[in-house]
Amino acid sequence: MRLLRDVPGSHKILLFKNFRSNENIINQVNFIFQNIMHKDTGEIEYTEEEFLKYGATYFDYDGEAAEVHLIESKSLIQDGEEEEQFEDEIEEKPQLEARVVAKRIEELVGSFEVYDKNLKQKRKAKFSDIVILLRATKGYADTFAEELTKRDIPVYTDVKTGYFDNPEVQVILSLLKIIDNPYQDIPLLAVLRSPIGHFDVNELTKIRMVDRKCSFFEAMMKVASGGEEKVKDFINKLSIWRKKSRYLGLDELLSYLYEETKYYYYVSLLPGGDRRQNNLKVLLKKATDYEKSSFKGLYHFLTFIDNVKLSSGDLDAPSELSENDDVVRIMSIHKSKGLEFPIVILSGTSRKFNKRDLQDRIVLNQELLQLGKKMQEKTLATLISCYQVMLPKALKAKNNSSVSIRYDSYYKLDNYNENERLNDKQKMII
Repeated sequence: MRLLRDVPGSHKILLFKNFRSNENIINQVNFIFQNIMHKDTGEIEYTEEEFLKYGATYFDYDGEAAEVHLIESKSLIQDGEEEEQFEDEIEEKPQLEARVVAKRIEELVGSFEVYDKNLKQKRKAKFSDIVILLRATKGYADTFAEELTKRDIPVYTDVKTGYFDNPEVQVILSLLKIIDNPYQDIPLLAVLRSPIGHFDVNELTKIRMVDRKCSFFEAMMKVASGGEEKVKDFINKLSIWRKKSRYLGLDELLSYLYEETKYYYYVSLLPGGDRRQNNLKVLLKKATDYEKSSFKGLYHFLTFIDNVKLSSGDLDAPSELSENDDVVRIMSIHKSKGLEFPIVILSGTSRKFNKRDLQDRIVLNQELLQLGKKMQEKTLATLISCYQVMLPKALKAKNNSSVSIRYDSYYKLDNYNENERLNDKQKMII
Protein backbone atom coordinates (compact mmCIF):
# COMPACT_ATOMS: atom_id res chain seq x y z
CA MET A 1 0.00 0.00 0.00
CA ARG A 2 1.47 3.34 -1.09
CA LEU A 3 1.30 6.28 1.31
CA LEU A 4 -0.12 9.60 0.12
CA ARG A 5 3.23 11.31 0.63
CA ASP A 6 4.80 8.87 -1.86
CA VAL A 7 2.40 9.83 -4.66
CA PRO A 8 3.97 12.45 -6.97
CA GLY A 9 2.19 15.80 -6.95
CA SER A 10 0.09 14.97 -3.87
CA HIS A 11 -0.31 17.34 -0.98
CA LYS A 12 -2.11 17.37 2.34
CA ILE A 13 -4.99 19.76 3.07
CA LEU A 14 -5.51 20.48 6.77
CA LEU A 15 -9.13 21.16 7.74
CA PHE A 16 -8.22 22.89 10.96
CA LYS A 17 -10.42 26.00 10.93
CA ASN A 18 -13.39 26.01 13.27
CA PHE A 19 -16.36 28.20 12.38
CA ARG A 20 -18.61 27.18 15.27
CA SER A 21 -17.06 28.66 18.37
CA ASN A 22 -15.61 31.93 19.56
CA GLU A 23 -11.87 32.43 19.91
CA ASN A 24 -11.75 31.89 23.65
CA ILE A 25 -13.38 28.47 23.33
CA ILE A 26 -10.90 27.50 20.60
CA ASN A 27 -7.95 28.55 22.74
CA GLN A 28 -9.29 26.61 25.73
CA VAL A 29 -9.73 23.44 23.68
CA ASN A 30 -6.20 23.74 22.31
CA PHE A 31 -4.80 24.30 25.80
CA ILE A 32 -6.50 21.20 27.23
CA PHE A 33 -5.48 18.84 24.44
CA GLN A 34 -1.98 20.22 24.14
CA ASN A 35 -1.48 18.99 27.70
CA ILE A 36 -3.15 15.58 27.46
CA MET A 37 -2.57 14.42 23.87
CA HIS A 38 0.88 12.98 23.27
CA LYS A 39 2.33 10.21 21.16
CA ASP A 40 2.01 7.68 23.96
CA THR A 41 -1.57 8.54 24.92
CA GLY A 42 -3.30 9.97 21.86
CA GLU A 43 -1.01 8.68 19.08
CA ILE A 44 -0.39 12.30 18.13
CA GLU A 45 1.68 15.18 19.41
CA TYR A 46 -0.90 17.95 19.69
CA THR A 47 1.32 20.87 18.71
CA GLU A 48 0.53 24.16 17.01
CA GLU A 49 0.54 22.33 13.69
CA GLU A 50 -2.55 20.36 14.81
CA PHE A 51 -4.20 23.22 16.70
CA LEU A 52 -7.73 24.25 15.86
CA LYS A 53 -7.68 27.64 14.21
CA TYR A 54 -10.23 30.34 14.91
CA GLY A 55 -12.36 30.84 11.80
CA ALA A 56 -15.49 32.60 13.06
CA THR A 57 -14.13 36.11 12.54
CA TYR A 58 -17.63 37.59 12.79
CA PHE A 59 -17.43 37.40 16.61
CA ASP A 60 -16.68 40.85 18.02
CA TYR A 61 -15.55 39.61 21.43
CA ASP A 62 -13.22 36.94 22.77
CA GLY A 63 -15.92 34.90 24.50
CA GLU A 64 -16.46 33.44 27.95
CA ALA A 65 -13.88 31.48 29.88
CA ALA A 66 -14.39 27.75 30.21
CA GLU A 67 -15.06 26.36 33.67
CA VAL A 68 -13.42 23.27 35.16
CA HIS A 69 -15.08 22.06 38.38
CA LEU A 70 -13.12 19.75 40.67
CA ILE A 71 -15.46 18.14 43.18
CA GLU A 72 -14.34 16.81 46.54
CA SER A 73 -17.18 15.32 48.55
CA LYS A 74 -15.71 16.21 51.95
CA SER A 75 -15.59 19.88 51.03
CA LEU A 76 -19.38 19.94 50.71
CA ILE A 77 -20.04 18.85 54.28
CA GLN A 78 -21.90 21.61 56.05
CA ASP A 79 -20.86 22.89 59.45
CA GLY A 80 -22.17 20.66 62.19
CA GLU A 81 -22.86 17.76 59.83
CA GLU A 82 -21.39 14.40 60.59
CA GLU A 83 -19.20 13.14 57.74
CA GLU A 84 -20.64 9.65 58.05
CA GLN A 85 -24.19 10.95 57.76
CA PHE A 86 -23.27 13.00 54.70
CA GLU A 87 -21.70 10.02 52.96
CA ASP A 88 -24.85 8.01 53.59
CA GLU A 89 -26.91 10.75 51.99
CA ILE A 90 -24.76 10.98 48.87
CA GLU A 91 -24.23 7.37 47.96
CA GLU A 92 -22.71 7.75 44.51
CA LYS A 93 -20.40 10.14 42.68
CA PRO A 94 -22.94 10.75 39.87
CA GLN A 95 -25.43 12.05 42.42
CA LEU A 96 -22.88 14.46 43.89
CA GLU A 97 -21.82 15.69 40.46
CA ALA A 98 -25.45 16.11 39.41
CA ARG A 99 -26.09 18.37 42.41
CA VAL A 100 -23.15 20.60 41.46
CA VAL A 101 -24.39 20.76 37.84
CA ALA A 102 -27.93 21.61 38.96
CA LYS A 103 -26.65 24.44 41.14
CA ARG A 104 -24.60 25.86 38.24
CA ILE A 105 -27.60 25.69 35.90
CA GLU A 106 -29.66 27.67 38.40
CA GLU A 107 -26.95 30.33 38.40
CA LEU A 108 -26.71 30.52 34.60
CA VAL A 109 -30.41 30.62 33.69
CA GLY A 110 -31.72 34.17 33.78
CA SER A 111 -28.27 35.75 34.15
CA PHE A 112 -25.91 34.50 31.44
CA GLU A 113 -26.55 36.08 28.02
CA VAL A 114 -26.84 34.21 24.71
CA TYR A 115 -27.71 35.42 21.24
CA ASP A 116 -31.18 34.46 19.97
CA LYS A 117 -31.08 33.89 16.21
CA ASN A 118 -34.87 34.32 15.92
CA LEU A 119 -35.03 37.57 17.86
CA LYS A 120 -31.66 38.63 16.40
CA GLN A 121 -30.59 40.02 19.74
CA LYS A 122 -29.06 38.94 23.01
CA ARG A 123 -31.27 37.56 25.77
CA LYS A 124 -30.99 35.79 29.09
CA ALA A 125 -30.21 32.09 28.95
CA LYS A 126 -33.08 29.59 29.13
CA PHE A 127 -33.08 25.94 30.13
CA SER A 128 -33.27 24.88 26.47
CA ASP A 129 -29.94 26.59 25.81
CA ILE A 130 -28.19 24.03 28.00
CA VAL A 131 -27.14 20.47 27.28
CA ILE A 132 -25.44 17.97 29.60
CA LEU A 133 -23.19 15.65 27.61
CA LEU A 134 -22.16 12.25 28.95
CA ARG A 135 -19.82 9.71 27.46
CA ALA A 136 -22.35 7.04 28.38
CA THR A 137 -25.82 7.73 29.76
CA LYS A 138 -26.28 4.41 31.57
CA GLY A 139 -26.09 4.92 35.32
CA TYR A 140 -25.79 8.69 34.92
CA ALA A 141 -28.73 10.12 32.94
CA ASP A 142 -31.38 8.92 35.41
CA THR A 143 -29.41 10.28 38.37
CA PHE A 144 -28.88 13.66 36.72
CA ALA A 145 -32.55 13.88 35.72
CA GLU A 146 -33.64 13.08 39.27
CA GLU A 147 -31.36 15.67 40.87
CA LEU A 148 -32.39 18.39 38.41
CA THR A 149 -36.05 17.57 38.99
CA LYS A 150 -35.56 17.96 42.74
CA ARG A 151 -34.51 21.56 42.09
CA ASP A 152 -37.51 22.14 39.80
CA ILE A 153 -35.28 22.27 36.71
CA PRO A 154 -37.19 20.88 33.70
CA VAL A 155 -35.13 18.15 32.10
CA TYR A 156 -35.48 15.82 29.13
CA THR A 157 -33.60 12.64 28.32
CA ASP A 158 -34.53 10.07 25.71
CA VAL A 159 -33.02 7.30 27.81
CA LYS A 160 -35.65 4.74 28.79
CA THR A 161 -35.80 5.30 32.51
CA GLY A 162 -36.79 2.53 34.87
CA TYR A 163 -40.53 2.95 35.36
CA PHE A 164 -40.63 0.36 38.13
CA ASP A 165 -37.71 2.10 39.85
CA ASN A 166 -39.74 5.25 40.49
CA PRO A 167 -40.34 5.51 44.26
CA GLU A 168 -44.06 6.32 43.93
CA VAL A 169 -44.62 3.23 41.75
CA GLN A 170 -42.66 1.03 44.14
CA VAL A 171 -44.73 2.21 47.12
CA ILE A 172 -48.08 1.48 45.45
CA LEU A 173 -46.92 -1.93 44.17
CA SER A 174 -45.72 -2.75 47.69
CA LEU A 175 -49.10 -1.72 49.05
CA LEU A 176 -50.85 -4.03 46.57
CA LYS A 177 -48.52 -6.87 47.56
CA ILE A 178 -49.30 -6.65 51.28
CA ILE A 179 -53.03 -6.35 50.52
CA ASP A 180 -52.66 -9.62 48.65
CA ASN A 181 -50.40 -11.15 51.31
CA PRO A 182 -49.31 -9.15 54.41
CA TYR A 183 -46.73 -11.77 55.41
CA GLN A 184 -44.13 -10.26 53.09
CA ASP A 185 -41.58 -8.32 55.11
CA ILE A 186 -39.94 -6.20 52.42
CA PRO A 187 -43.13 -4.77 50.82
CA LEU A 188 -44.63 -4.27 54.30
CA LEU A 189 -41.63 -2.31 55.53
CA ALA A 190 -41.63 -0.22 52.34
CA VAL A 191 -45.23 0.82 52.98
CA LEU A 192 -44.67 1.43 56.70
CA ARG A 193 -41.71 3.74 55.95
CA SER A 194 -43.69 5.62 53.29
CA PRO A 195 -46.15 8.50 53.95
CA ILE A 196 -48.89 5.85 53.91
CA GLY A 197 -47.59 4.24 57.11
CA HIS A 198 -45.74 7.15 58.76
CA PHE A 199 -43.48 4.83 60.78
CA ASP A 200 -39.91 5.88 61.53
CA VAL A 201 -36.89 3.62 61.98
CA ASN A 202 -37.07 3.62 65.78
CA GLU A 203 -40.71 2.53 65.77
CA LEU A 204 -40.00 -0.29 63.31
CA THR A 205 -37.02 -1.42 65.39
CA LYS A 206 -39.18 -1.68 68.52
CA ILE A 207 -41.72 -3.79 66.63
CA ARG A 208 -39.02 -6.10 65.32
CA MET A 209 -37.50 -6.59 68.78
CA VAL A 210 -40.80 -7.97 70.09
CA ASP A 211 -40.16 -11.17 68.16
CA ARG A 212 -37.18 -11.46 65.83
CA LYS A 213 -38.09 -14.92 64.48
CA CYS A 214 -41.64 -14.44 63.18
CA SER A 215 -42.72 -12.37 60.18
CA PHE A 216 -42.91 -8.61 60.65
CA PHE A 217 -46.70 -8.64 60.29
CA GLU A 218 -46.99 -11.22 63.08
CA ALA A 219 -44.76 -9.02 65.25
CA MET A 220 -47.07 -6.08 64.50
CA MET A 221 -50.12 -8.07 65.59
CA LYS A 222 -48.38 -8.93 68.86
CA VAL A 223 -47.62 -5.24 69.43
CA ALA A 224 -51.21 -4.27 68.53
CA SER A 225 -52.56 -6.80 71.05
CA GLY A 226 -50.59 -4.92 73.68
CA GLY A 227 -52.54 -1.76 72.97
CA GLU A 228 -50.17 0.17 70.67
CA GLU A 229 -52.67 2.46 68.89
CA LYS A 230 -50.58 3.42 65.85
CA VAL A 231 -49.84 -0.19 64.97
CA LYS A 232 -53.42 -1.22 65.66
CA ASP A 233 -54.73 1.56 63.43
CA PHE A 234 -52.57 0.47 60.49
CA ILE A 235 -53.59 -3.18 60.86
CA ASN A 236 -57.26 -2.13 60.87
CA LYS A 237 -56.76 -0.09 57.69
CA LEU A 238 -54.98 -2.99 56.02
CA SER A 239 -57.85 -5.29 56.99
CA ILE A 240 -60.37 -2.94 55.33
CA TRP A 241 -58.27 -2.68 52.17
CA ARG A 242 -57.97 -6.47 51.96
CA LYS A 243 -61.74 -6.89 52.25
CA LYS A 244 -62.36 -4.35 49.50
CA SER A 245 -59.89 -6.12 47.21
CA ARG A 246 -62.24 -9.14 47.21
CA TYR A 247 -65.12 -7.39 45.47
CA LEU A 248 -63.64 -4.29 43.82
CA GLY A 249 -62.18 -4.43 40.35
CA LEU A 250 -58.44 -3.86 40.13
CA ASP A 251 -58.81 -0.38 38.66
CA GLU A 252 -61.48 0.48 41.25
CA LEU A 253 -59.20 -0.75 44.04
CA LEU A 254 -56.30 1.41 42.84
CA SER A 255 -58.51 4.48 42.50
CA TYR A 256 -59.84 3.85 46.01
CA LEU A 257 -56.33 3.51 47.44
CA TYR A 258 -55.14 6.69 45.73
CA GLU A 259 -58.04 8.58 47.33
CA GLU A 260 -58.06 6.83 50.70
CA THR A 261 -54.32 7.15 51.40
CA LYS A 262 -54.06 10.60 49.73
CA TYR A 263 -50.79 9.33 48.27
CA TYR A 264 -51.72 10.49 44.76
CA TYR A 265 -52.05 14.05 46.04
CA TYR A 266 -48.96 13.75 48.22
CA VAL A 267 -46.63 13.00 45.27
CA SER A 268 -47.95 16.08 43.46
CA LEU A 269 -46.34 18.23 46.15
CA LEU A 270 -42.92 16.70 45.59
CA PRO A 271 -40.39 17.98 43.00
CA GLY A 272 -41.50 16.67 39.62
CA GLY A 273 -45.01 16.17 40.97
CA ASP A 274 -46.65 16.13 37.55
CA ARG A 275 -44.32 13.37 36.38
CA ARG A 276 -44.91 11.35 39.55
CA GLN A 277 -48.69 11.63 39.22
CA ASN A 278 -48.35 10.64 35.59
CA ASN A 279 -46.51 7.47 36.65
CA LEU A 280 -49.39 6.55 38.97
CA LYS A 281 -51.86 7.22 36.14
CA VAL A 282 -49.92 4.82 33.93
CA LEU A 283 -50.17 2.13 36.62
CA LEU A 284 -53.93 2.73 36.91
CA LYS A 285 -54.34 2.50 33.13
CA LYS A 286 -52.34 -0.72 33.06
CA ALA A 287 -54.64 -2.13 35.77
CA THR A 288 -57.71 -1.04 33.77
CA ASP A 289 -56.40 -2.73 30.63
CA TYR A 290 -55.55 -5.86 32.58
CA GLU A 291 -59.12 -6.09 33.94
CA LYS A 292 -60.36 -6.27 30.34
CA SER A 293 -58.30 -9.39 29.69
CA SER A 294 -59.27 -12.93 30.56
CA PHE A 295 -57.29 -12.81 33.79
CA LYS A 296 -58.75 -11.16 36.88
CA GLY A 297 -57.71 -10.40 40.41
CA LEU A 298 -54.92 -8.75 42.35
CA TYR A 299 -52.70 -11.83 42.58
CA HIS A 300 -52.69 -12.37 38.80
CA PHE A 301 -51.98 -8.68 38.18
CA LEU A 302 -48.97 -8.72 40.50
CA THR A 303 -47.74 -11.87 38.79
CA PHE A 304 -48.14 -10.11 35.45
CA ILE A 305 -46.04 -7.15 36.71
CA ASP A 306 -43.33 -9.52 37.93
CA ASN A 307 -43.27 -11.22 34.52
CA VAL A 308 -42.93 -7.83 32.80
CA LYS A 309 -39.92 -7.04 34.97
CA LEU A 310 -38.33 -10.40 34.15
CA SER A 311 -38.95 -10.21 30.40
CA SER A 312 -38.92 -6.71 28.91
CA GLY A 313 -37.93 -5.19 32.21
CA ASP A 314 -40.06 -2.05 32.07
CA LEU A 315 -43.18 -0.19 30.99
CA ASP A 316 -43.14 2.76 28.63
CA ALA A 317 -44.40 5.73 30.61
CA PRO A 318 -45.19 8.74 28.40
CA SER A 319 -43.14 11.79 29.36
CA GLU A 320 -44.80 15.05 30.31
CA LEU A 321 -41.95 16.90 28.59
CA SER A 322 -40.47 16.74 25.10
CA GLU A 323 -37.13 17.88 23.74
CA ASN A 324 -38.89 20.83 22.07
CA ASP A 325 -39.93 22.33 25.42
CA ASP A 326 -37.83 24.72 27.48
CA VAL A 327 -35.86 21.93 29.15
CA VAL A 328 -32.27 21.02 29.88
CA ARG A 329 -31.35 18.09 27.67
CA ILE A 330 -29.22 15.14 28.75
CA MET A 331 -27.65 12.99 26.05
CA SER A 332 -24.56 11.04 25.11
CA ILE A 333 -21.77 12.68 23.15
CA HIS A 334 -22.49 10.26 20.33
CA LYS A 335 -26.16 11.28 20.04
CA SER A 336 -25.29 14.97 20.14
CA LYS A 337 -23.49 14.86 16.81
CA GLY A 338 -24.88 17.56 14.55
CA LEU A 339 -26.64 19.41 17.38
CA GLU A 340 -25.53 22.79 18.70
CA PHE A 341 -25.99 24.51 22.06
CA PRO A 342 -24.84 27.82 23.55
CA ILE A 343 -24.02 26.22 26.92
CA VAL A 344 -22.41 22.77 27.09
CA ILE A 345 -21.78 20.92 30.33
CA LEU A 346 -19.47 17.93 29.87
CA SER A 347 -20.08 15.58 32.80
CA GLY A 348 -18.95 12.17 33.90
CA THR A 349 -15.34 12.86 32.95
CA SER A 350 -14.06 11.05 36.03
CA ARG A 351 -15.34 7.70 34.81
CA LYS A 352 -12.69 5.08 34.22
CA PHE A 353 -12.07 3.62 30.79
CA ASN A 354 -13.98 0.45 29.98
CA LYS A 355 -11.44 -2.36 29.82
CA ARG A 356 -13.79 -5.33 29.81
CA ASP A 357 -12.94 -6.24 26.22
CA LEU A 358 -9.39 -6.95 27.35
CA GLN A 359 -10.80 -9.95 29.23
CA ASP A 360 -12.18 -11.53 26.05
CA ARG A 361 -10.83 -14.84 24.85
CA ILE A 362 -9.42 -13.13 21.77
CA VAL A 363 -7.51 -9.82 21.85
CA LEU A 364 -6.66 -8.13 18.53
CA ASN A 365 -4.25 -5.27 17.88
CA GLN A 366 -4.12 -3.58 14.47
CA GLU A 367 -0.59 -2.21 14.90
CA LEU A 368 1.14 -5.46 15.84
CA LEU A 369 -1.18 -7.61 13.72
CA GLN A 370 -0.92 -10.30 16.37
CA LEU A 371 -3.50 -12.52 17.94
CA GLY A 372 -3.66 -13.37 21.61
CA LYS A 373 -5.88 -16.32 22.41
CA LYS A 374 -6.54 -18.15 25.63
CA MET A 375 -6.15 -21.78 24.69
CA GLN A 376 -5.81 -24.69 27.05
CA GLU A 377 -3.10 -26.30 24.93
CA LYS A 378 -0.92 -23.19 25.20
CA THR A 379 1.66 -23.23 27.93
CA LEU A 380 1.47 -20.66 30.72
CA ALA A 381 4.78 -19.14 29.60
CA THR A 382 3.48 -18.65 26.05
CA LEU A 383 0.30 -16.97 27.31
CA ILE A 384 2.22 -14.63 29.61
CA SER A 385 4.60 -13.66 26.80
CA CYS A 386 1.69 -12.97 24.46
CA TYR A 387 -0.29 -10.85 26.89
CA GLN A 388 2.76 -8.88 28.00
CA VAL A 389 2.88 -7.56 24.45
CA MET A 390 -0.82 -7.35 23.67
CA LEU A 391 -2.40 -5.81 26.76
CA PRO A 392 -0.39 -2.59 26.93
CA LYS A 393 -1.07 -1.99 23.23
CA ALA A 394 -4.76 -2.71 23.60
CA LEU A 395 -4.98 -0.50 26.68
CA LYS A 396 -3.29 2.38 24.85
CA ALA A 397 -5.74 2.00 21.96
CA LYS A 398 -8.63 2.11 24.45
CA ASN A 399 -7.23 5.29 26.03
CA ASN A 400 -6.72 6.87 22.62
CA SER A 401 -10.36 6.33 21.65
CA SER A 402 -11.47 7.89 24.92
CA VAL A 403 -9.37 10.98 24.26
CA SER A 404 -10.93 11.36 20.81
CA ILE A 405 -14.43 11.15 22.29
CA ARG A 406 -13.74 14.03 24.63
CA TYR A 407 -12.14 16.00 21.78
CA ASP A 408 -15.30 15.69 19.71
CA SER A 409 -17.55 16.92 22.52
CA TYR A 410 -16.14 20.45 22.35
CA TYR A 411 -17.79 21.07 18.96
CA LYS A 412 -21.35 21.27 20.28
CA LEU A 413 -21.33 24.99 20.99
CA ASP A 414 -24.04 26.90 19.16
CA ASN A 415 -23.48 27.61 15.47
CA TYR A 416 -25.76 30.12 13.77
CA ASN A 417 -25.32 31.21 10.15
CA GLU A 418 -22.80 33.96 9.49
CA ASN A 419 -25.10 36.99 9.49
CA GLU A 420 -26.82 35.90 12.71
CA ARG A 421 -23.88 34.95 14.93
CA LEU A 422 -22.79 38.44 15.90
CA ASN A 423 -22.22 38.77 19.66
CA ASP A 424 -23.17 35.12 20.19
CA LYS A 425 -22.15 34.18 23.72
CA GLN A 426 -21.14 30.62 24.57
CA LYS A 427 -19.91 28.71 27.59
CA MET A 428 -18.20 25.38 28.10
CA ILE A 429 -18.29 23.69 31.53
CA ILE A 430 -16.33 20.55 32.43
